[in-house]
Amino acid sequence: FPRFVNAGHIMPLDERIASSNFDRSYFYERAWQPGTYDGTTYSFPWIIGGSNLFWNKDLFEQAGHDPDTPPDTLDEFLAISQDITALGDDIYGFATHPKGWHENGQWPRRFGGHWFNDDLTECIVNSEEAYEGWNFFNSLFHDYEIAMPGAISGQEPGVGGYFRDDKVGMITAQNVFANSVRSEKPEFRLGAARMATGPAEGARGRACYGGVGMLAIAAKTAHPDESWQVIETLVTPDLLTSWIGCLGFMSVSPHVNFYPDDPVLTTAQTTLEYTFFWPYRGWIFKFWDIEGTSIESFVLGQRTVEEAIEDMVVQINDMLREEEG
Repeated sequence: FPRFVNAGHIMPLDERIASSNFDRSYFYERAWQPGTYDGTTYSFPWIIGGSNLFWNKDLFEQAGHDPDTPPDTLDEFLAISQDITALGDDIYGFATHPKGWHENGQWPRRFGGHWFNDDLTECIVNSEEAYEGWNFFNSLFHDYEIAMPGAISGQEPGVGGYFRDDKVGMITAQNVFANSVRSEKPEFRLGAARMATGPAEGARGRACYGGVGMLAIAAKTAHPDESWQVIETLVTPDLLTSWIGCLGFMSVSPHVNFYPDDPVLTTAQTTLEYTFFWPYRGWIFKFWDIEGTSIESFVLGQRTVEEAIEDMVVQINDMLREEEG
């Protein structure tokens, strides 16, 4: 996205938004962030996905917990996970993929840490608060042992498959996962909620990963007015519901609920206020590779948390200096 902007391929939209009297508050405030570059809006949010805490109601019940009440705090999350793991039969309270699962990078945020400084020139995810999050996440595998070992969850049938097959009590996954598990196993008793809160204040305490699909206009189009009309039409409630809703994504507007008759997806919609997006910069894929490899190394017990995180921060900052010149 930044490369298209810097090359002049995408049309700025602020003047058109202002002249049309379009109400920006129609969308979630964070949904504008990925399409905004250096203070200028270049694209419109259209589809959005965020992560939820999904739980297996049958395993909650077997472990002696109310199947309709998810954990609200990390202490509750840990206690329920321990009781589910105690069921035995290779059942675990929690599972996540050891690499490439963007939710793993939210743990430092939930404890008050930050990945970057304000201008994205330095990685700072080795602060004291961030380490509290990293160490808590690591403890789920190596101290409490309530998380499915990464060597297992990283193999087929994967995190979602183990969850579907009643081997995992809780996972964090994108909203669309709800439709997947229910189509594969209609009798599955699925619960969805916001993430159990960590010590950080406000939305950061329940931070979850999300992504936004954007609509943009080519700078050299011969039909800018018609293109703008298409964008205005596509983000109306009726079209959002008929097109995006059928795919299982969430609404980019807090005023539009695609699934009023579905309590699971309605709950999933409300978690979007806790969604954080990775910065859409030209270096993001390099960043994800460094981040994923580093987290995987301590999840699998190959390095200590401190060794993995300090090395990761050095690599990311070297990359930032190289990419940003």
